[in-house]
Amino acid sequence: MYSESPNISLSMKLPILYLNDLNIQSVEKTFSKTLKQLQDGDFKSADVRKMPTSGFYRARLDIRDRLLFTFANYENQKYLLLLEVIKDHNYSHSRFLRGAIVPDEDNFVRVLSPDEISTQENDLIFLNPKSRKIHLLNKFISFDHLQDSIYSLFPPLIIVGSAGSGKTALVLEKLKELPGEIAYISLSKFLVENASKIYYSSGFDNEKQEVEFLSLHNYLSSWEKPQGTEVTFRQFDSWYFRYAQTVRINEPYRVFEEFKGVITGSPVHTAWLSQAEYLELGVKQSIFSTAERERL
Repeated sequence: MYSESPNISLSMKLPILYLNDLNIQSVEKTFSKTLKQLQDGDFKSADVRKMPTSGFYRARLDIRDRLLFTFANYENQKYLLLLEVIKDHNYSHSRFLRGAIVPDEDNFVRVLSPDEISTQENDLIFLNPKSRKIHLLNKFISFDHLQDSIYSLFPPLIIVGSAGSGKTALVLEKLKELPGEIAYISLSKFLVENASKIYYSSGFDNEKQEVEFLSLHNYLSSWEKPQGTEVTFRQFDSWYFRYAQTVRINEPYRVFEEFKGVITGSPVHTAWLSQAEYLELGVKQSIFSTAERERL
C-alpha cells in the first residue's frame, strides 16, 4: 500500500491526493518518477491521456503499467487524485472502470497540461490540511484528525458520536480491512440497506472477507425465531397520540427512538431502565433534557 509521503506537497504546481488503499507494489521506482511529473504539471512527459470513461485519466508508469487518476475540488482548488495502478494494460480489471470496453490506447485523448482540464465533479466537503489520504465509499471523503486517529485503532472499540459525525463512514471503512466472516447489524432496516449500498457502491471487493448486512431482527431470526412481535413506529404513534398533550413533546419519532435505544436498549442488567435510572442518565446518554425526561 502507499503510505503518507513527504514527496506529496501542496507547494507543487498541482497538489496531489491519493486513495487510502492505493497499491504501488512492484512499481515504486517508476511511480516516483511519474508522480514528480504530475506534481510539476508535466503531463506530456507522464503521457497523460483522458479515458473514454468520463472523469478518469491515465498516466504511463512503464511499458506495461498505468496509473489511473481523477480530479477533485476543494475551496476552488483543483487536486489530482491518484486511484489505482493498472497492471499490464488490463483496464477491464479496474475497480473504477468496472469492465467497460476500453478502445486501444492510441485512441485515448492526449492531455498536455492540467490547465486543459475543467472539472466540476468530486467536490470535497472537507480536506484535512495535514493528510493527503482520501477514502472512498459512495463519494470521496477526507477524515479529520480525530476520525483518522480512530480509523487507525484496531477493534474491539466503541465509537460514539452525534448524527452526521461520520460514525457510519468510519465503521464501513474499517470493515473493509477485516478478514473472515463479518456481520454488520443495526436496529434500523433502512440503515442496514443504506450501509450495504454504500459499502459496495464503488466496486469494492475484498476476497478475504464475507460480509452480511443484517437488521437485528433478521440476525436474531437466523438462529432463533424471536418471541412476540416488535412494536412498529405506526403502532407506537397511535398509542402515544393519546398522551402527547400531557407529555408536551410533539416529536413522536424521537420518543419512539428513546424507548427503543435508551429506555429499553441501553441497560444490560435488566430489560428496561427504572424511572430513577432514566432520570440519572448523563446529558449525552439521552436525546431529551432532564425536565423532558420527567414528563416522558
